[in-house]
This record gives sequence, structure tokens and C-alpha cells, in this order.
Amino acid sequence: MVDIINGYTGKPMACQKLSGFFLEHEEINGHLYYGYPFIYPTGLPKTNRIDCLLISPEKGLVAFNLIEEETVPPDLVAKLVAKQEEIYNFIELKLIGFGGFYKKHKLVVNIEVIAFAPNIDNDLPVICNEQTLGMALSSITFSRPELYEKLSIAIRTIEISRRTDIVRQILKPDSKGAHCRNLEKSRTMVLDQNQIRVVTEIIDGVQYMQGLSGSGKSTVLALKAAYIHACHPEWKIGVTFNTISARNDSLKAIESFYRDQTGLETNWDNIKVCQSWGLENGKNEDEGMYGIFTAINHLAHYEYANAKRDLGMFDPFGEACDRAMLEISDQSKEVFDIILMDEAHDFPANFFRMCYAMLKKPKRLVFAYDELQNFRTQPVQSPEGYFCAGDNSLYPTVGCDRITGMALDGCYRKPPAILSAAHALAFGIYRKPPSGQDSLTQMFENMQMWNSLGYELLDGRLDYGERVVIGRRPVEPEIKQPDIDDQIVFKSFKSKEELDSWVFEEIMRNVKEDELRIQDIMIIVPDALSAFASTKEIESKLRNTRIRSHSVGINTPQNAFWSSDFFAIYNTENSFWSSESVVICNLYQARSHEAAMVYVIDADTSWYSNYDMALIRNRLYSAMTRSKAWVRVVGVGKDMDWLVEEYERVKSKDFKFEFVYPTKQEIARLRMAFRDRKEEPII
Repeated sequence: MVDIINGYTGKPMACQKLSGFFLEHEEINGHLYYGYPFIYPTGLPKTNRIDCLLISPEKGLVAFNLIEEETVPPDLVAKLVAKQEEIYNFIELKLIGFGGFYKKHKLVVNIEVIAFAPNIDNDLPVICNEQTLGMALSSITFSRPELYEKLSIAIRTIEISRRTDIVRQILKPDSKGAHCRNLEKSRTMVLDQNQIRVVTEIIDGVQYMQGLSGSGKSTVLALKAAYIHACHPEWKIGVTFNTISARNDSLKAIESFYRDQTGLETNWDNIKVCQSWGLENGKNEDEGMYGIFTAINHLAHYEYANAKRDLGMFDPFGEACDRAMLEISDQSKEVFDIILMDEAHDFPANFFRMCYAMLKKPKRLVFAYDELQNFRTQPVQSPEGYFCAGDNSLYPTVGCDRITGMALDGCYRKPPAILSAAHALAFGIYRKPPSGQDSLTQMFENMQMWNSLGYELLDGRLDYGERVVIGRRPVEPEIKQPDIDDQIVFKSFKSKEELDSWVFEEIMRNVKEDELRIQDIMIIVPDALSAFASTKEIESKLRNTRIRSHSVGINTPQNAFWSSDFFAIYNTENSFWSSESVVICNLYQARSHEAAMVYVIDADTSWYSNYDMALIRNRLYSAMTRSKAWVRVVGVGKDMDWLVEEYERVKSKDFKFEFVYPTKQEIARLRMAFRDRKEEPII
């Protein structure tokens, strides 16, 4: 059976009839992509999109040129022949970059191009209609079926941008720097079927995707923004997120993807990329989505400082959104055709409704989230909960039948052991708690989420109250990982002075012996309030050895993260920030960014809390998963000793999760077990 992915072609009738054909012919297997743009080879003018592409183990690769017309223009045959040759050449050039498809300079896999015109009833040999399509396909067989998987990967491979502004000088073939260079050699990404579906299917309603860190959520959203801009250049597109410094990366990704697929420059007048709240007194690039809403509706606007003062410290942004929604006397002005939201786990319910209110009909909203990166005191609601449960008529709501979702189950950019260890610690799978407490800190009530997020059942039974063993499902292509004892290090110290000295010495070793670039290194403090004070001694030691470092938002702008970001902002010659610099940040600033070597310091604060245990464990999960290769988790005292012991239990189980699945009642109790009841959730 053919899996159909409905991208945009602008030819709905022909698409419907072609899909109907394949739904009737279940003997044909494979994937049918409509409007899938990533077939085009980089560097060529790409003014025309391939309408449809079939990749099948029986038929090989068949491209369709769809024709909506009902009559045959005089020059149609000549145009079709030219178009078919153009499509063939595009696909052939795409395959040149992959080994195994050529022998003696000749293509060994067959590429077929069919013009499908369901409304034209004639005997033209270059056109198929509904009556003749079956005969045309029956004559096509895949000459090299053993190359099907490789061919599918080639078609799903896209160009991506990487931070390769500085050339690595590698002298040791087995150094950490050499490993990073190998990771950076590939400037491509292989999209899986779920990722392609999210990118290309434009839903009239609400669309969401859930995935763990490294599953490609941000990349997929940037691709989707570029794809929509190519398909509908007249649309007004909004892209929003929570991490202030994520804006530069989002802009670069959208621009790169759009240029690679169209050969054109992005029209930024029609794409608004902005943080959810925005910077203080933010205008233009510093304006937030909340600020846009208050401006177009002439509402009171709260900056962060006065929101904390007037609305309370518990959830100032949530309260500001609540006030804005309550002030609307009638329907909001509608200024966007579609809004894409990243880091949606950070947003209060009324921010979702606020974005929805600014959308023109048919109200297209797309959001991505990772429940384990939720640091709000309120738990993440189900996607339906944000839109379907509102009784207040002031809240714009959408019927649940117009909400579609997708889980991204692969994690391609994260070492599996780091991801599994972080996940096990976030859930407290092997935690040994104080007497009378649950070991688990949180759990999925929907057990199928494990499968959806890339885990598989290894032993036992996945059911409430039953023993179960779960592990990461392998993904292709697998990447060779460093030795596990070097990849993940948990270490406890007797004093903060010892910790600071060890981190400093390790960074010196990274730079002098491991051949890492300075910008490969990130220092993260999970507790945002103590980040600057906790890293002052490390910064001082680095400064004394002429290794540059910077604390994000302290001696740099809030919206700049990497040294190249704020050098571009200041645009000054011979600036201190023109060289590479070790990034020092808190967890909120680190999200959406990655580094090869990550130091998580003061991790002892993630061992235990009288309330919000899930929140502090989620912080540790998010900090660890900023790493692309190595992570060092360090802290001081007995709490850190216990955290080290907990990690050792994770490692001894080969990073598999073995536990008794809690009942629904126990899961409900976990949600409230450590919550501070002095303050009630807003939503």
C-alpha cells in the first residue's frame, strides 16, 4: 500500500484523482509525495516544482507532471516533452551526489516521468488519464529493487547549514576535534516520513508535533516556514518561540532552506520571526508576538519588569496574556495566514489562544513541543486542552476535529546514551528517594508515547502496574559515538573551589589536547538565578589564560548567544567578541542551542526539592541534551553524590529503563506530589 503525503501542488483535482488510483491499487507499495520540494539539486534555478513523486520497491522512482486542463493546447505535447526531460535531469542530478547509483558513468536505476491529465480523454502517447494510468504503471518495474532503501534515503536528503566559519586544525585523528570534524563533514539531513509530512502538509486548522530533544522540531518548523513561503509567497507567516537568542538561528535556517529550494531571496516583509514576549521596549526585530497582539488591538502592554511588579512573580507572562485576552471587547484583528510556534511547552494557554485569534480563516496554527522541557509550574496540557475546553466566549476556540498531531520518534543529532540518561533522570527511573516518597517524578499516562518518541518494548508488558523494560529504538544512519565513560561524566566535589578548578582544567585540556574549538564548549547552570554568581571564578580563571568567555545577557545582549552573533550586532572591527568565546549561560538561555562539549555545573540542585521535582529534573534533562557529543555533570556535596549514584544505576542497566509502570491513580498522585500548594496554577 502507498503512504500518501499531501504537500502543496496547486492542482487539487488531479491530486485527488491520482490518490484515488493508488488507494484502489493496494498491490503497489511505497511513498507518494505531493509537492515535495527537496528533490532539487542545490545551486540550480528551481522555478518549477515536481508535482508528485512515487518511490516504490516495485516501480522504483516515478515522477508525475499533473495537468488540470480539460483541453489540449496546440503546443502541449512539446511542452510536456520538455518538462519531462527537465524533471528527469533534476532527479538524475540529485542522485549524482550518492554512491551506488552509477556504473561506468551510467545510471543503474530507472527514472520514469508520467504526465497525468485526468480530464483529457485522447490518445496522446505522452499523457495518461485515469483509464490509461494503470497500463502505463504496469509496464514499469524497478530494475534494481535492492537499491530501494538507498534511493529513498537519497530523495529524503536535504542540505542544511552548519556553523563552520572556522576551519579545524586537526593533528590527532582520534581527538575530540576530529570527531567534531566528522560530524560536520555532512552538510545534509535525512528527513524521515513523519518529518516530511509535518513540513509539507498544510492543515486548515491546528497542527502539532511532539518530540524529544534532537528530534528535529526546530529544523522541521524552519523547513515548513520556507516551504510555505515558496508555495504561498503572498501569505503573512509568523514564527515565534520562547528562547530570546533563538531568533538568529531561526532566521538563518529559514533563509538557507528557502534559497536552496527556490534559488530566490526570502521576502522578509511576509515572514515575521520574533520571540513570544519580546525584549524590553522591543521594536522591529526585538518585537514579540504578544506585543504585536496588544498593538493591533490597542491593548495595555506589559513589559517584563512591570508585569512582575503588577501581575506577580508566579507567572508574569501568563498573567499578561490573560489580561490581554480579557480586554478584547470583540474579535481580534487578523494579520497572519499561519503562525508556527516552537518551544510550545513554555507557553501559557492564553498565548496559544492569542496567536489563534490573530489568524485569518481558516486559522492555521502549527506548534512543536517537548513535555520534558517544560519549566513552567503548570504542567503541559494536551493540545486539545488549549482549544477545546474553553467556556469563555472571549477565548477563540477550535473544534477538536480540526486538530491533527504527529510525534517525531527519531533523535538523530543526540547521542542515544546521553538522551536516555537524561530521560531516565528526568523521570526518576532509578532514583532512591527519601523514605515514604515515590522514586518516579513523572510518567506518561498515555503509554503509547514511549513508542511515539522513539522507544521500544524490550521485555515485560507495557501496561499499568506491570513490570516493563524499555530502550531507545535504533535510527538510521547510526553515528559512531565516543566511548561511554568519556561521553558522559558525572562527578561530585567536596567544595565549589574544587569544582571550579576541575572545570577550568578540563576546558584547558579540551582546547590544548582534545583539539576542540573554544566555541565547541558551553557551560550551563540549571538554576537561572545563580548562574552569574556560580561561574564568576571559572570566568576569571579562563580570562587569566587568555581564553575568552561570555555570560549571555550579562556582558552580551540577551538576543545574542554565540560570539559571532553579538559581533554581528555590534559590527565593529577588532572587537573583543570577534574571536571565539566559551558560552556561559543559564538553562533558559541554552535551549535551542547545542555544543559538542557541555558542562552542567551545580547539578546537585537537580537532585531533590520539596516541590516541583518534575520541574527541576526537566531542567537537568534539557541541560544534558544540549550536548552533541560529550557532557560533564558536576556538583557539590551529598546531593551530588546521590545524583552520581543514580546515574551509575542508569549506566549499569545499559541505559534501558526497567520499572513497574504506575497506575493511573499513581500517575495523578505524581503530578501533585511535589507541587507547592501555596500558589494555584493559572490554567
